[in-house]
Amino acid sequence: MRGAGSRDERHTSAASGQLNAKQLSSHISHASGADELLTLFAAHSASMDHIHAANLWNKLGKQRIERRHEGRLEQLALLADYSRVISDSLARDPWRWSEEARRQLHQWQLWLSLERGADGQQHLLSEPQRKLCCDAMQGTEVTISRLQRSVAIALAPPSSTKEEHLEPRTGYSLDLSLPSSRLAIEVDGPSHFLLPDGRGVRKPTGPTLLKQRLLRAAGWRVISVPFYEWDGFATANGQQTYLERASASAKPVCVFRAALEKKKHANSARDVTEKGKDAASLLRVSFVRNTPELLVGSLPSLCFRIESASA
Repeated sequence: MRGAGSRDERHTSAASGQLNAKQLSSHISHASGADELLTLFAAHSASMDHIHAANLWNKLGKQRIERRHEGRLEQLALLADYSRVISDSLARDPWRWSEEARRQLHQWQLWLSLERGADGQQHLLSEPQRKLCCDAMQGTEVTISRLQRSVAIALAPPSSTKEEHLEPRTGYSLDLSLPSSRLAIEVDGPSHFLLPDGRGVRKPTGPTLLKQRLLRAAGWRVISVPFYEWDGFATANGQQTYLERASASAKPVCVFRAALEKKKHANSARDVTEKGKDAASLLRVSFVRNTPELLVGSLPSLCFRIESASA
């Protein structure tokens, strides 16, 4: 059809030419993937308002994101319009923002303050507004699962291990922790993982990865105990071997490893079924690298509430 042009031709035109606000919205809506969306952002970021940015996040949340996209995602998250619009909205009527929205704002502010250095400081909300968001994070209701209790029992003692410790700087509740040595143990049940992929691999969800990332940025060593690994151990001895090796990988203080070793020996007489089992073969603790999924996993679901905040 005359004038229709191919997708590649329209993509090239959008990337190189100037678009008005309506055209830019249309190109964002019809973009076919993350590369096209981020190319639009790179070419037209100076022309984007908060509504364009929110639509862009929304669309990105439905795309396949790869590590090579990380730099441009961070640029998008630092768009100056975000802070201004959100700050104005919070100043006018903070209670228009739900607790969930304020928790996600707090995560965004943590990312800015913990990882972005001087770049992030200029985008921080006022101190009272940050406290409002942090309070929402700290007020999150927690439920202790049977899985978490079983890991806590395997850890006890040491008596210095805390259950559901509220980490003041991030506002996160840590499943199990040794605050004196900044060691956090996150017991991750099925809700913390996506469905298995074609190879049977379970990947953590965006919020789970984001929590681990922000805790590490705040100076915590984080051990993840996935349910599908923990359930592979039928005896207390196997569980304690698993935790001992996982804690060694995270380099905690020696007293923690020593306490686990002491309890493991105390249970060895009862763990006769463990004889001959290669517990090491079941140890597959994964320490997730920082990935762009952390940004796309949480922030797009909020879209910074910009569209409604600016209404």
